[in-house]
Amino acid sequence: MWKTERWERCEPPTLLKNALDSYRQSRHRKDCLRGTWKLKAVRNADTGEMEPTSMHQYKFYGKDAYITFVIAPLDTENMFYTFSGNFGAFEFVNNNLVREHESDFHLVWTDEDHFTMTFRLNGRMWEEEWEHVRTPRRIRQMF
Repeated sequence: MWKTERWERCEPPTLLKNALDSYRQSRHRKDCLRGTWKLKAVRNADTGEMEPTSMHQYKFYGKDAYITFVIAPLDTENMFYTFSGNFGAFEFVNNNLVREHESDFHLVWTDEDHFTMTFRLNGRMWEEEWEHVRTPRRIRQMF
């Protein structure tokens, strides 16, 4: 079976431009959320149980929006990955509180390169541990 596709060069849609701007702006922030953040662990705050994850998730905070990239390796030997993510409104309230999609996320800083984000989802409390990292090469190449 053969499939033919036809592609043409065009301007990126506005939504995509805004998401890419969030990545660029994250490198120039002057506060504690500057740069690239990687998700290290997810746990249920009520039970303390860790959630298993086989993906690599990165977050970038822009001026008034954030972008999250999820990279799932399908075949690491042949460098084949899938990318997904989300993008949304963001507000930096203070060093201990950010607002994403009109939901409050409380930050507890371990040090300048690590924080725990606590939030409520579907009636349960969750904690995510984030670490400040160097932007992976495959993400830099996309931007």
